[in-house]
Amino acid sequence: MRKQTGPSVICIVVIAMLLVACGSTASGPKVVVGCASSPEQELLGQLTKLTLQDAGFQVVERFGLGTDARIRTALESGEIDICWAYTATAWESYLGHDRPIADSHEMLEGLRTDDALNGITWMAPAPARGNTGLLVTRDWANAKEVYTLTDLATLVDRIDPTIRLCAPEESLISSRGIRGLEQVYGFRFSQQQIVYGTIDQGYHSLATGECDCALGQRIPANLVAEDVIMLDDDKSFYSPSYLCLALRSDVLLDNPALEAPLRRLSSALTTYNMIELRRQVDAEPNKSNKIIKRFLEDESVIAK
Repeated sequence: MRKQTGPSVICIVVIAMLLVACGSTASGPKVVVGCASSPEQELLGQLTKLTLQDAGFQVVERFGLGTDARIRTALESGEIDICWAYTATAWESYLGHDRPIADSHEMLEGLRTDDALNGITWMAPAPARGNTGLLVTRDWANAKEVYTLTDLATLVDRIDPTIRLCAPEESLISSRGIRGLEQVYGFRFSQQQIVYGTIDQGYHSLATGECDCALGQRIPANLVAEDVIMLDDDKSFYSPSYLCLALRSDVLLDNPALEAPLRRLSSALTTYNMIELRRQVDAEPNKSNKIIKRFLEDESVIAK
């Protein structure tokens, strides 16, 4: 087993231990919930678990499965029945489409149509957006007068080629990654100024000043204490992306009662709520179970 350390991992472990301790008396159908190895995914997994347990399902956890690609493989193979993903990630990474779609409804319908052939059903998206983009601190943006990706391109290309970028290595060469972004906006980061790491590591490096900008999403990790903004994608390079539940179609067909509680949960997951939940869980890991349960009760996802 891989050994992990760090505040986020400790928080995740505490959540899991507390939820296991609570146990479940559900005697209904068994459903396998999966999530990748990230704080946000772990939180989504726990939210889904409590929601379905309250609805009478027996929930089997397959948490911390690694990358998004690993989760997708698990869903297709039947190792898991349910997972969360962002629509743009599913469209581009899961299904291999390199043509961005600016209309979020059109993207979702395309995703549903394509994945129906794979035996996967996509539910109505949550309000939470996870658009990919480049993040900077507000102080840095004000000091450099950089608020759009065009502003950044001008800065790097004409004024300061030493701007430091934090990004996952796999995002560099993709046509929908950094090199594609550079081509659309007409500039190039110096190879020596790129720091590789995970999305969450990039947020941390941005907060500590190790990077000037970081590839990320509109929902930042809560370890970032700085006021962080996303540069405006004024040439619409990145596709709109919403948090969405994917289920194996045969599982949903056999268990139609899954739909109602999952729809309630999905509707409650606004961008603000996701950020606030992450903040609370990070701040009080020993109360994680109570925080998650109270949120679900307050949002009428589960019974009080």
